[in-house]
Amino acid sequence: MEIPENRPDPAPDSTDDFAKKLEEQSTPPPTDDLRAGDRVTGTLVAIGEKESFLDFGGRSEGVIATRELRDDKGELQHQVGDTLQATVESAEDQIVLTLGRKRGPLSKEILKQRFESKVPVEGIVKATNKGGFEINVGGRRAFCPYSQIDIAYCDKPEEYIGSRLSFLIVRLDGGGRNIVLSRRTLLEEERQKKVEETEARLREGEVFCGVVSRVLPFGAFVDIGGIEGLLHISEFSHAHVQDPSQVLSPNQEVRVKVIGIEKGEKGRRISLSMKALEPDPWAAAAESLSVGKIVTGRVARLADFGAFVELAPGIDGLLHVSEISLEHINHPNEALSPGETIEVRIIEVNPEKRRIALSRKILEAEHRRKEEKARLAEARKQKKKEEPAKPAPEYPVPTESLDTLLARLKEKYEDDTLG
Repeated sequence: MEIPENRPDPAPDSTDDFAKKLEEQSTPPPTDDLRAGDRVTGTLVAIGEKESFLDFGGRSEGVIATRELRDDKGELQHQVGDTLQATVESAEDQIVLTLGRKRGPLSKEILKQRFESKVPVEGIVKATNKGGFEINVGGRRAFCPYSQIDIAYCDKPEEYIGSRLSFLIVRLDGGGRNIVLSRRTLLEEERQKKVEETEARLREGEVFCGVVSRVLPFGAFVDIGGIEGLLHISEFSHAHVQDPSQVLSPNQEVRVKVIGIEKGEKGRRISLSMKALEPDPWAAAAESLSVGKIVTGRVARLADFGAFVELAPGIDGLLHVSEISLEHINHPNEALSPGETIEVRIIEVNPEKRRIALSRKILEAEHRRKEEKARLAEARKQKKKEEPAKPAPEYPVPTESLDTLLARLKEKYEDDTLG
């Protein structure tokens, strides 16, 4: 096995060079409006024993602790000229940067800056305890109440364990020994931004990409950007939908169109539709569904007056109770069942009203006539087989010669003529 050679650490800059850089940094430089928590990308221009410098294009260079450039064994992982991405820890007297790999807990000063400037911190959810979660923030133990982990009610705390999330520090006491966090505040701020963006676009006819928040028997509520709209079951699809939960589920992404905005006493109601974004099935089926044609369909649902038969996705025809059977029936369920596949004849098409009338009775009558015709043909065939064969007619065999017969015929002809 080949063992890689140890690469010597780059020689640190001379003491004079560092003294010069520190002198430059001692004068408070313009911060270019940087704040703690901002991300910057720059080039590593110098590596010292304790501090290194990153040129990110500002009016001054940022300072990074050299220990952040080393691995757990103390070996440098970066060299002059490398491009790094860092986070601003402080932008007061000088620009202090971090790569996010500092060993040891976050300093009190950094926590205070994040708290006062309301800059988010990252934390890992370690465990649950009475009333909330234990969060590890930069090596320090913090607390987040259940009510502050999300906007929605937290009914399954265990699902958050191990997650790396962003929080705001809402309380900082005891020099960093008592840290209370809130993720809900951040989420509400993000939602408010989304609401403002959505409000600017919200109008009838606008299309949004949303997320299903709740599924109910009559439809689903969809979050279209901090604002919820109702997607009624009738607007799911041109095809008939009986159970919304068979089509949609919570957190599913959907594309919807705003078809109505109504203001009432209880607030505003926004109506959404997925069906409006689908192609019209009648346009494609107009030629194929003509009067007199025999088609196969599925019984979608039954009513007292008849059955609705799905001929194609989004196209149902009405099979009136009087057209179901030649026999008299009181209710369609006496002859049909939902989900059953049947054959029907189209007897009327009204594209304007989008109505199709069907008949099963006509096909039944035609079938009976064919059966009766076949039965009669078979009966005639059988009767013919059963009749006895007629004997061939018998003719007398002549005993006279041909000449004698001719002479007699001639004599008879002369007698009839002269006589």
